[in-house]
Amino acid sequence: LKLGNYEKGLISFTLALEICPTDKNSLVARSKCYLLLGQPQLALQDAETALEGDKTFIKAIFQKAEALYHLGDFEHSLMFYHRGLRIRPELEVFRLGVQKAQE
Repeated sequence: LKLGNYEKGLISFTLALEICPTDKNSLVARSKCYLLLGQPQLALQDAETALEGDKTFIKAIFQKAEALYHLGDFEHSLMFYHRGLRIRPELEVFRLGVQKAQE
């Protein structure tokens, strides 16, 4: 993903999820790929699936907030940025997300 090849990442994480459909790290990574490829609805679905098994999984909370933001649902994205901030107040991305969603 760091090299910007999101299509290849999407394929790789989809294959990983065929082997282990509940792997929350693969779900979050694929969610990130979907978001970077301009498909926030699919990104949201993967983030929500990752949260089903663990409501406090911080990476999935962030991805859900980002997906909601990119869908234009600023109110709900703000809610998830705040949730992440409560769980991990030291993470700057949640503070920035709150600011972004409030603008």
